[in-house]
Amino acid sequence: MDAVVADLPMMDREPLGDTLFAARTMDLRIDAGTILIGHSAGTNRIFSILEQADVQVRATYLLAGYCTPKPNRCLTLKDSYDWRRIKDHAGEVYLFNSFDDPFDCDEHQGQLLFDHLGGTLILRSDGHFFQPTQPLLLKQLEQPDQPSAAAQETQG
Repeated sequence: MDAVVADLPMMDREPLGDTLFAARTMDLRIDAGTILIGHSAGTNRIFSILEQADVQVRATYLLAGYCTPKPNRCLTLKDSYDWRRIKDHAGEVYLFNSFDDPFDCDEHQGQLLFDHLGGTLILRSDGHFFQPTQPLLLKQLEQPDQPSAAAQETQG
C-alpha cells in the first residue's frame, strides 16, 4: 500500500482556502482506490476534498471528527456542506469518536456525522485519539475487503 501523509501543520489555525491550496500543491491522487484518513480538523478538510471530488474513493476514516463549530472560532469548518455529495464520494465510511474527548469531538459529533454520511460509527473511550498508533484503525485497514490502495492521511 502506498501512503501519503499531508503535512499541514497550520491546518487548524489557518483559513480553509489556504489549507486546500496547500493540499492541491501536494498533487495528492484521489481515485477509486484512495483511502482517506482524517483526524480532528483534518476531517473537515476531507469533507471539502470529497465535496470537490469527481470520483468515489474506496473508503473514508474519520477520527475525532466534528461538523458543528466548537465554542471558539473555528477556521476549519465551512458554513455549510453538500452532505449528499460528500456521502456519494466517501466510499465506505468509518467514524471513530470518543465518549471522553476533551475537545468535544465526542459521541454526539459522531452521531451527527453518522446522520449525514451513514457508514459505521465506532464509539470508544480513547480521548481525542492522540495515541501514536491506532490499533483499531489499523485492524480495520487490514480487513480483507480493503484493497491495497493509496492511503492518504490528513491530521489536525
